Amino acid sequence: MLFDRDSKKLLKERSQLHRMIAENNTWIFGEEFNLTVDGQSLTEVLKKHRKLIGNNTVIDQSVKRIDGKTGIVDLMLSRSIPQNRANEREHLVVELKRPSVKIGSDEITQIEKYAYTVVADERFQHVDTRWSFWVISNDLDDFARTRTRQKGSPRG
Repeated sequence: MLFDRDSKKLLKERSQLHRMIAENNTWIFGEEFNLTVDGQSLTEVLKKHRKLIGNNTVIDQSVKRIDGKTGIVDLMLSRSIPQNRANEREHLVVELKRPSVKIGSDEITQIEKYAYTVVADERFQHVDTRWSFWVISNDLDDFARTRTRQKGSPRG
């Protein structure tokens, strides 16, 4: 369905793809992860993060992306790091794109804005938390393909 030429043109991001993954298939990101946020704002991401790490800091202002806009995160999955580091957390923020959308500069910029927002907002700070940000689709355009092969890029 994701790679078939005809069906991938018809598959909708939010109402179909997002629902398929969020409702029963988050295991594709690793069975150790649990769904924490599903289609909610960065403010809700912060609230869930604070709750998971046991911090009761009052959140009296909404979280805005670095461009001043409200960001809606498709999925955030969380897990405790096993073994002797059970107090450590890992969050995976996933931006899903419909299969007919190639990942390009706009999609990369979108996920980077989420990452930069978390880094810049002191309310997200916690020494024992690791954040990963993914944008997922079926294909990359030339810009994204080149970007992933550069030294210093997350995959380069």
